[in-house]
Amino acid sequence: MRIFSVPPTEETLSEPNFYDTISKIRLRQQLEMYSI
Repeated sequence: MRIFSVPPTEETLSEPNFYDTISKIRLRQQLEMYSI
């Protein structure tokens, strides 16, 4: 799995969505950490 590698030029359009998903995952992890 090459998650953090540089995406090809044809996948540049999906790059913002990728970072948005990562930020949502990190936000969810922070919320779970604070809820404990």
